[in-house]
Amino acid sequence: MSRRPKVFFVSTASVCLDPKHSEVAEDAGFNGYENGYTKSKRHAERLIAESGLDVVVVRPSIVLSRGVRSRRMARSILWVIPVMRSLGEVPIDPDARVDMVPVDYTAEVVGRLVNKDSLRYRNYHISAGGAAAPTCSEIIETVRQDDCSYRRIRLAGPASSVGGSRTAVDWRSGRALMAALNYYAPFLNAGVVYSNRRASEELGPEMPQCPKATRYINELMRRFSPEEAVAESVNP
Repeated sequence: MSRRPKVFFVSTASVCLDPKHSEVAEDAGFNGYENGYTKSKRHAERLIAESGLDVVVVRPSIVLSRGVRSRRMARSILWVIPVMRSLGEVPIDPDARVDMVPVDYTAEVVGRLVNKDSLRYRNYHISAGGAAAPTCSEIIETVRQDDCSYRRIRLAGPASSVGGSRTAVDWRSGRALMAALNYYAPFLNAGVVYSNRRASEELGPEMPQCPKATRYINELMRRFSPEEAVAESVNP
């Protein structure tokens, strides 16, 4: 191209999941747990870094569908909570914090970064950070306030080997649900939050405030049924 373009690549903050129970800075290297999704994002970032292109990487944390009226998008992440209800007792750390952001906030921050004439850094977290990241127990307690059937969930900690022991879940379906939950468990139990200092510094007073997920999660949970959640868990 006659004019060198600036490229914005959407990665994920989960390229770094270690050290656990910490606030990860934007200059941290790839570290910690890796699955197919995070492996692909790490690989893509390496390719981009070696390309010589003028690239800025934005790394959202876990994105929830607030502001989008879609059953499918709501359950694409939150299916895990009805699955926990079906299992009853689950190997999740109640005190681990989960960095979650709504998609409208994410889009607004990315849009404002894209429209700046110049940027100081090559990567930015789009995250809740320490101030707005709820714990796993806060999330479950919020859901319980809206639906008392979620009282059966017991967050037993990551070292436990439980699942399906407190409800009448068929052992075959219980194994399948636990396998699905284990896809998320390393992210939940890491207790990692992501510093958004760079975006805040870049945007200054135009930086929107990230709402805590407990303020809107029940609205999203009402958009799909437990049956839809279990169906979604087959291919997380």
